[in-house]
Amino acid sequence: MESFTENTTYDIHVYDGDIYISSINGFKKIASDGEHLWDQSFYAPNATLLSAGAYSCVVDINGKDAYLFNSEGLLTKVSTEYAILMADVNEGGAMTFLLETDHGYRIDIYNRLGKFAATRDIIIEEDGYPIAMDLSPKGDVLAINHITIDQGSVNSSLIFLGFGDATLQDPNRIIGAQILPDEWLAEVKFYKGNHMIGFSDHALIFYDLKDGPSLVATYNLDMMLTDYVMTEDGIMLSLLDQLTMESYMVIIDYEGKEINNTKLETPLIGFESDESSYYLITDYQIEKYDNGKRIWFTKTSRPVSDIISLGKEYYLIEYPSSYEVIRMKDI
Repeated sequence: MESFTENTTYDIHVYDGDIYISSINGFKKIASDGEHLWDQSFYAPNATLLSAGAYSCVVDINGKDAYLFNSEGLLTKVSTEYAILMADVNEGGAMTFLLETDHGYRIDIYNRLGKFAATRDIIIEEDGYPIAMDLSPKGDVLAINHITIDQGSVNSSLIFLGFGDATLQDPNRIIGAQILPDEWLAEVKFYKGNHMIGFSDHALIFYDLKDGPSLVATYNLDMMLTDYVMTEDGIMLSLLDQLTMESYMVIIDYEGKEINNTKLETPLIGFESDESSYYLITDYQIEKYDNGKRIWFTKTSRPVSDIISLGKEYYLIEYPSSYEVIRMKDI
């Protein structure tokens, strides 16, 4: 078990059975048996860990520094001209930063070598206030959602920017746009190539960007979305009925169709998934399911924040200020 100083903020990521931990003092890699493999020291007062595939990026939000890592260690450090408000890393190691400039906002994109690749200014009067963004796996499309206010109505202005060869000469780079009235699109996420989901408080909205952005499906939410996990086969949603305070776990496929809806006996604290299983975290208990069947459950002596499979029956259990690796044999 490893414990952290009280009030220390840290993030944990697991990749290929190894553990990666970021904090204000740096980033380190630890094997599942506890061996410290490497440690990169730096100071990032507002360190936030982003990960995609084999790449991890530690970003100092409201600062100007970002550090990109792979399994071998530090690949590059990027120092931006202006303060970073929001950041993203994709599966190719490309880093996207939303910066607050002297005149508004700007999007800067860097490749995995830390080389400057593209930029675009955001004009508040035309675009709105940016609140969510994601770069496609190939780095050729950036989805960014803005909030606009029109006669007291709060709307989402979703813009798709192209960074492929065909858009290099276009200063605006806009390849598609949509206004979503009375929607607060808080997150946008790419999946399976150039497909994207927008997460709002009312719905999940599915887009196909293969031949230009097109709306393909909508899954309406009749309860409050409290958490979600995207897997290879579908999306797991944690929903709360605010009238009865009952929790539900819903699974939908990538065509927006519901394939499972389960009322939970105990309020859900969180949940996770791996390639074939999912894990429900409730008060002082963790349950593992495979194809809808409960494989095992275990009681805990304190609240659990997260569980991540390390492979070969080993799991990382994360608590509010510590973590431990345990062996749990599947029955």
